[in-house]
Amino acid sequence: ADIFSYGIVVLELVSRCKGPPDIMERGQSDNYAVNFDRLMPFIPRDCPHELFKIAKDCCAVSPAQRPTFKNIVDRIKQLQERYSSS
Repeated sequence: ADIFSYGIVVLELVSRCKGPPDIMERGQSDNYAVNFDRLMPFIPRDCPHELFKIAKDCCAVSPAQRPTFKNIVDRIKQLQERYSSS
């Protein structure tokens, strides 16, 4: 899987919305970008902001702006440490 697809899967899991053609439908007119304004009402309040940020970063339109899988793993490990000590 690529980074963008990984981000879509995380967004689907967090929001409980299906990818296209559901709430995350993307079109050529917006460079196939995810419409986060449309998606935000479906993100539960208890979703860690950092997890949503990881998914959002993965869905950047420009591949050069997306994190590497190593960066994603490091960020998720930080989340695990933060929430396991809470």
